[in-house]
Amino acid sequence: MKKPLIVIVILIPVLFIGLYLFGGMVLGKVAEAGVEAFVPQVTKTTVTMDSLKVSPLTGSGTIENFVLGNPDGYSSDYSIAFGRAHLDVAPFSILGDRILIEKVHVYAPKFNYETKIISSNIKEILKNIRAAAGREPDTEPEPQTDEPSNLKVEIRELIIDEGQVSLSMAGSTVPLPMPKIVLRDIGTDEGGISPDEMTFEVMSVVLQQVIEAAAKSPGSTIEGIKNIFGGGD
Repeated sequence: MKKPLIVIVILIPVLFIGLYLFGGMVLGKVAEAGVEAFVPQVTKTTVTMDSLKVSPLTGSGTIENFVLGNPDGYSSDYSIAFGRAHLDVAPFSILGDRILIEKVHVYAPKFNYETKIISSNIKEILKNIRAAAGREPDTEPEPQTDEPSNLKVEIRELIIDEGQVSLSMAGSTVPLPMPKIVLRDIGTDEGGISPDEMTFEVMSVVLQQVIEAAAKSPGSTIEGIKNIFGGGD
């Protein structure tokens, strides 16, 4: 009787570790595939990442080397990129139809703000996101190709710090600092909101901050813009 008991005692931690590793891999791959399928529908750009890992037991996860491309007609390599983001998800919420994200922390993102005469890549992405969420005038949310989903998302806290905006004009680039962004209780009052709405709520604030950073034009930026147009000394 003792031998089977010993075997069970030995196997339990092995199975536990296996569940932890395999479950994390499966959840991460599913989430990664979901992001790479969903985001382009909303932003009308490409999206890639090296990995998205989520622990099925603790809900702790990371996103590594995330890159959001540009709309057609823009030359810069990307619109948004960051090397690492950390997230804490309420573990059991992953299995339900309301995902509770306790915290997201994006470290040192880079934003390429590429301007044209009447528009910019960031403004076009923001317009696409608004259209997908039905927030553009005289538009309705874009129809989904798959079955309608009841999935809701809530984010308790989102932190984006040490961001940098690169303002690209006439082939030249001016670096600009970006203020720290902290958003709290996104979708909390509603009991969770759809992924389209969450994308709109977050990105509309973040991209507006990018636009404002580009428009502030502190002294060094003014000189840089003058140089771009040949107005420098």
